[in-house]
Amino acid sequence: MEQTFSTPYIFLAAFLTVRGYELLQVATKGRRGVFVFARKPELDADLAAFSGDGMVSVAQFVSGVGYLKRELHTAFDSEDGRDLRAGKQPTRGA
Repeated sequence: MEQTFSTPYIFLAAFLTVRGYELLQVATKGRRGVFVFARKPELDADLAAFSGDGMVSVAQFVSGVGYLKRELHTAFDSEDGRDLRAGKQPTRGA
């Protein structure tokens, strides 16, 4: 099983951030950003919750979207993506 999960969707990424997933990288693919998270055992359940009636704090969700937008802008400014793991060099693509 892969140890990461990637999504280009900022609202799903914000939901996962609020649910406690570690954002490892914001990769750039052309004009799109891709959020890369460390996979957790409950990922399938959290994806189902996002698609259904999953609930998170509105304030935390809005804060998460703002955080991800800042990271996305930084990734595009660097032209090489943004790797948030300590000691890693920025990379393009996920």
